[in-house]
Amino acid sequence: MILSSELPLVLIFPMYTHNLMTLAKRIGLYEALSDEQKDLIDILTPLNLQARYPKDKDEWAKSLDKRRCKNLLKVTKELFEWTKQSMRK
Repeated sequence: MILSSELPLVLIFPMYTHNLMTLAKRIGLYEALSDEQKDLIDILTPLNLQARYPKDKDEWAKSLDKRRCKNLLKVTKELFEWTKQSMRK
């Protein structure tokens, strides 16, 4: 049985942030990210914030054509799988 004292603090008390880079740093994956993965996180974080808080939705939606959305979805899935594998180690 794992005691709460053995778990990282972030797993005991959830963080209240939508900043993906902050989350990567807090769970100890930031240093393992490639430059490409860090760039992707830099792209995804504002999209995540704007989707949750759509004040300027029309502005950012203009930059998201079908091709870009398909590519972002593809690389995001790859990052998600990498993240899952990295957290199992």
